[in-house]
Amino acid sequence: MTDLAMHMMDIAQNSLRADARNVGIDIEERSDDRTLTLRVTDDGKGMSRETVEKLVDPFFTTRDTRRVGLGIPFLKMTCEQAGGGLQITSTEGEGTTIEATYRTDNIDCLPMGDVPGYLSLLLKANPKIAFRFSYRVDDTEFVLDTEELKEMGIEWEDAGMLTAIKEYIRENDMAVIKTLDDLKKRQEEMKARVNLRDKAENPESLVQVKVAMATCGIASGAKEVMEFFVTELDKRSIDAVVTQTGCMGYCFAEPTVEITLPGKEPIVFGYVDVKKADKIIERYIKEGELVDGIIPQNYNTI
Repeated sequence: MTDLAMHMMDIAQNSLRADARNVGIDIEERSDDRTLTLRVTDDGKGMSRETVEKLVDPFFTTRDTRRVGLGIPFLKMTCEQAGGGLQITSTEGEGTTIEATYRTDNIDCLPMGDVPGYLSLLLKANPKIAFRFSYRVDDTEFVLDTEELKEMGIEWEDAGMLTAIKEYIRENDMAVIKTLDDLKKRQEEMKARVNLRDKAENPESLVQVKVAMATCGIASGAKEVMEFFVTELDKRSIDAVVTQTGCMGYCFAEPTVEITLPGKEPIVFGYVDVKKADKIIERYIKEGELVDGIIPQNYNTI
């Protein structure tokens, strides 16, 4: 985990695994005390006090796909190296809040990373989850709320909207898309290309792509792989649904991707980089021809 955006994605994935329906992500920079804070709040299952105390142990995990859980221990380590700290509060049946603080005047403070890229993937891959993202610098705040997008009729699940959402979030591109009205106009330009409602109602008739986005996958480049599938499947006019999932249990072969063609059993590919993803699209998805990198399936579909 080399930047804050990777940690943000990793913690958000934990929230999704906990069956959260509402996820809040807040990033705050304060110049007065020179701190950078990442806070992720969810309404998932929550945890007992005993479980919370064990989270910082790398040999403890709630997953059954592997025996270690490195995300939270890594987060705690990077916070403390930068003169900050980690706080976790959770109530069973109510949800969890994880707050990581860094000192920006510390040489070990993590860079921000591609927050717009990871956030837009979260929205694209989890259309049924309500996300609220805020980025505050002192008294200036930017907020992106998916419930507000819904009220305006903005369907961010559209593959063609991925770039538009990034532009809306990314500060340097605010001259391109300044307001939600601009974002809605971009959607109208894309509507003729993709109709996600039909896809959501008939997923079994579509190619389904699941990219593992747990700690191991993120650290190995799963974000770039997922962006490639989202963008290229749309460019090549292939009807598909791309989603993210947790660890498949094949940490040694990350990034891992599960592909399910209509009427066929799922197949998992390991060591998937952009080059292999292109081969999977051209040879397996389009032609039905198996390619190298298949991991024997000894688990139920995720």
